Amino acid sequence: MPSARSQFSPVTQARLLLRFLLVVSVLSAVPASAAPNLWTPFGPTGGRVNDIVIDPAHPEMMWIASAGMVYASVDGGTSWNQTNSGLEGQGISFLALDPAQPGVLYAANSLPAPTNVDPAIFRTLNAGAHWTRVATLPGQNIFSLAVAPGAPGAPGVVFAGTPEEIVRSLDGGATFQVVLSRTSVVIFRGIEPDPQHPGTVYAVSTYRRSKSVDFGTTWVDLDESPGHPPPFISGLAVAPSDPQTLVEAGGIAGGMTWRSRNGGATWDGPFASSVEVLTIDPVDPFTVYGGSAVGLFVSRDGGVNWVPVTAGLPPLSVGQSAYYGVNAFATVPGRAGFVIAATGRGLFESDDAGAHWHGLAMRGVFTNQIEDFRIDPFNPAHWTLNSQGTRLVSHDGGFTFSLLPATFNLQRIDAVEFDPFVRNRMWLTVRTASTGKQLYRSNDGGATWTRVTGTIPDGPQLLVPAQGVLLLAGSGISRSTDGGHTWKKVQSGAIGNPDSDNAIFLHFSRLVRDPRTQRTAYALGDASKPHGASFFVIYRSDDAGATWRLWNTGGQSIVFNPAKPKTIDITQNRTLLVTSNNGVSFQTVGDLGLTGYPWVLDLIFDLRNPATLYAATYADGVKQSRDGGVTWEIAAPGLPSNSPVYQVVQDTARRQRFYATPQIGELWRADFTP
Repeated sequence: MPSARSQFSPVTQARLLLRFLLVVSVLSAVPASAAPNLWTPFGPTGGRVNDIVIDPAHPEMMWIASAGMVYASVDGGTSWNQTNSGLEGQGISFLALDPAQPGVLYAANSLPAPTNVDPAIFRTLNAGAHWTRVATLPGQNIFSLAVAPGAPGAPGVVFAGTPEEIVRSLDGGATFQVVLSRTSVVIFRGIEPDPQHPGTVYAVSTYRRSKSVDFGTTWVDLDESPGHPPPFISGLAVAPSDPQTLVEAGGIAGGMTWRSRNGGATWDGPFASSVEVLTIDPVDPFTVYGGSAVGLFVSRDGGVNWVPVTAGLPPLSVGQSAYYGVNAFATVPGRAGFVIAATGRGLFESDDAGAHWHGLAMRGVFTNQIEDFRIDPFNPAHWTLNSQGTRLVSHDGGFTFSLLPATFNLQRIDAVEFDPFVRNRMWLTVRTASTGKQLYRSNDGGATWTRVTGTIPDGPQLLVPAQGVLLLAGSGISRSTDGGHTWKKVQSGAIGNPDSDNAIFLHFSRLVRDPRTQRTAYALGDASKPHGASFFVIYRSDDAGATWRLWNTGGQSIVFNPAKPKTIDITQNRTLLVTSNNGVSFQTVGDLGLTGYPWVLDLIFDLRNPATLYAATYADGVKQSRDGGVTWEIAAPGLPSNSPVYQVVQDTARRQRFYATPQIGELWRADFTP
């Protein structure tokens, strides 16, 4: 088979690479300051990566699938740009590179994908500058994608796996045909070509695995344990340096690994493991990299024994982080010990066969989910936010970010709050695998932290409603008046007998303090019966959280007009309501005109003009009203479509500047005229 380098002359290759560099350098430009009336992302960059491929002829060029979008890098993963033309809204999860054709890649979408999108396969002929749909698989879901070496002079053979079928293209994606079909739902989770023998390819389904030596025209089944029920298998890898060596993984569900040294004719095993996806070192067939929802592992003996690796890695286990798991690996032919892992926390690279790892910068990837964005009430340049499961802090208004010092020794931070009554005081709650919930306090703006002794109740929501008072909410509400050493349950998580069908279960997802008063606080959440639908509720306390009462049913968000101390605004679905008698009655102000799910996730008044409001919505981005909520419009273009926005925040130092946190990731900012 001709090498990838031989397809184009050196001059043509240089021009292709230069053109690509120019394209991505233009696309990578991020405004140094917020644009007027336009949302732009500005960091911190990064995000979950579902798949990664590397150009074997130019290893500095690589592509990833992240949050349904495709990004490309020409500098080894330091900086990235979207190469998403033709893929908008498709929810791409899988990528594959044609080994015989430079710049030719395939992409496929999968679950979860937009509900109005059919599973499909896409192709690019120019390294991702533009993509074209080449196959649609209605009624299917795609679970695997691969391109095997084709016959000499021919394009690679494209394979895609669905729950019951494998489809194949022999003509570079022009047409696809079904080449392997099962009558039961088995899910073809992996398709692995033999890199040295064109025509040989392996297919892994849930309880069956097959081999073809004629480019997928005919298949034979492989059996790890003749005479016994086939084991659960989630993935397979072929050793590039010795294609007769195969390693299969059973994941957490299977809990085992199998190995063959003769192309699948016979197998050794099972060996205990928690590996779900895996790859084999391109030079050493005994070095195998594996990953799953519980972390990253390396085997030095061909898949027999596995050891977890953590040096340089953040927590990747589902028990430690909401951004967990290893989704894919990429290696470079002939480069021993080099591997990149695509994880729920971004890309991590090792050049010593997995002994040590370091994160790639991923500048330009804007899929890093941001939660709990907070601005210090005493210092507008001091920020804290939850970035992809890691707490970051900024001391310069978002120009730079660094790890919150406490995160070096803590595992899973639930909440960080600035104390609105004491300068430089911060509170932090964290979960650890060994000791459960813990509370920490800082008196120097987060530089150092002290653990608060005592038993801390569960609950991810933290609030300081009055000086010296702390509240924790989740399933119910707990209160402390001695700095968090002791706690009292002040609002139960269940109303009535919990075993009764008439019981009402409460879960609070947000605590809000009325900034205009000293002791009024609200708890927003939902209530449900064991066999009934849930509904939104707002509870209110007028004594700094000591007692609570149901204040409103149906309210989703709440906001306080700084110019009207006796009014409170809430949203119920599409409608903005106002009360001037502490919730005894509500009057309709206006309709937000929401589409899709009619949910408002956050609501604020403009500090410059109390007649202007901003609403973060589930399906309509950020909406704006300039007449007190009577009429509404999209505040500005630029935000990703079909992505819920969880927060909208006004910069208290630069009041023309607003921030948004869409689900797809990153902080976005815009400057609005008053």
